[in-house]
Amino acid sequence: WLHDDLNRVSKKKPISEQKNDGLSDVEAAERFEKDYRLSNSSLISDTFRGVHKSTVRCRACEHESVVFESFLDLSLPIPAGKQKCTIFDCLQLYLGGEPVEWKCDQKGCRNQKAAVKKIDIWKLPKVLVIHLKR
Repeated sequence: WLHDDLNRVSKKKPISEQKNDGLSDVEAAERFEKDYRLSNSSLISDTFRGVHKSTVRCRACEHESVVFESFLDLSLPIPAGKQKCTIFDCLQLYLGGEPVEWKCDQKGCRNQKAAVKKIDIWKLPKVLVIHLKR
């Protein structure tokens, strides 16, 4: 796609799996940015790329797994059952958290059931593209 055609990095390095245990969110985000920039730099990413923090929390032991991810647009859900809603309503629903099935990797837990996934916008792009899900 266009980002790949315009990428200024000729020798791409694979992005390693994020191991953020023990790191502050700021340190983990900086590490993610550094890894991302080793393989990605284009007008598209400079203009449209943002970063969100994805947190999955185990409901059994409260252990959290935090991962930083890039986005080029936000796909916002539209609240069900409403005649009218605002972009703010859609953002609240997107950022509010959702139940997910997740295998907890915390020692002694190994819960394979309920967890909550929450998205937080960490860094906004210069131009934010919003897609409304129907």
